[in-house]
Amino acid sequence: MEDKIWQKLLEHDNRFEEHDERFENIEQRLDALAQYAMNHEERLERIESTMATKDDFGVLFGKMDEMLGIMKKTDQEHVMLGNRVVRLEEKHDHDIQMLQKQL
Repeated sequence: MEDKIWQKLLEHDNRFEEHDERFENIEQRLDALAQYAMNHEERLERIESTMATKDDFGVLFGKMDEMLGIMKKTDQEHVMLGNRVVRLEEKHDHDIQMLQKQL
């Protein structure tokens, strides 16, 4: 009877060793996954530190809108100046013709 008890204890001991090996494998996999997650977390932190935010884009688009307004105004001024030059040339030509008639 004592031999049977020892036999059962040895069987259980072997099973515990198998379980220990399985737990060690699982623990190694968990360590690898934890390291993988840490690497991704570091990478995300680097990305977040250089990434533009909504506020950053809001400032950028605000400045772009200001520049567009200035460009529109400048374009309108160019058109108005061009028209003014044409009118002045026409008046100049007319004044020259008037002067030539008087001479």
